[in-house]
Amino acid sequence: MVAFETILFYVVLSSLLGLSGGLILLAHRKLAQDLTRYFVGFAAGALLATSFLDLLPEALSIGKNEFVLGYTLAGILSFFFIEESLIWHHHHTQEKDEIHSYTYLIIFGDTIHNLIDGIIIATTFAISPALGIPTFISIVLHEVPQEISDFSILLHGKMQTNKIIFFNILSAFASVLGAVIAFYFLLEIEAFAPALIAFAAGAFIYIALSDLIPETRKEKNIRRSLMQVGLLIVGILVIFGAGFV
Repeated sequence: MVAFETILFYVVLSSLLGLSGGLILLAHRKLAQDLTRYFVGFAAGALLATSFLDLLPEALSIGKNEFVLGYTLAGILSFFFIEESLIWHHHHTQEKDEIHSYTYLIIFGDTIHNLIDGIIIATTFAISPALGIPTFISIVLHEVPQEISDFSILLHGKMQTNKIIFFNILSAFASVLGAVIAFYFLLEIEAFAPALIAFAAGAFIYIALSDLIPETRKEKNIRRSLMQVGLLIVGILVIFGAGFV
């Protein structure tokens, strides 16, 4: 079995590479502010593709179908109740520059996603280094565009830059926690992995369909609207293409 230090190295490296995409976006914030409306479409496509082409097939391959779909439904309903609570909480304190509720959902969903990434990397390396390396590469290819889209959504949701960086670094530590859990409790994790993966898929499906796609429909300019549709397709293709690496 690979030493935990080696696994930890790859887990931290995947998180840093993922965060680098978002930090590059923040470094060009003025331009990003003009382009965030388009990245919302990209993010919707990436989240849907990650759910239907990556997370759900993985969950179905290692879990019982009826339970997997039930956990997916639980993810959708849980995020619906979370968002309803956030909307209710902010209802009496609305301000012009109020942070949109879906920004907190993105952070929460990304934290679950990072936790799962840490579990997957640690599990595959524990089984075989030959399996761990391509898994690490695949996750990085997913994470870089995912973090770019997440950062752009948080900007679009009017969250301050320092809070974006803080919450995303905090969220990234979930992958380390996932690696620790997987490495030291591998047998127990095997039973819970399908539930966690399916729950995350449900969360991303809810965010994409309930929050992001409706945002793109607010655009009245035909040219910009077509660009959003095109970027949604690009988001799907990026995640689809990463799955073949």
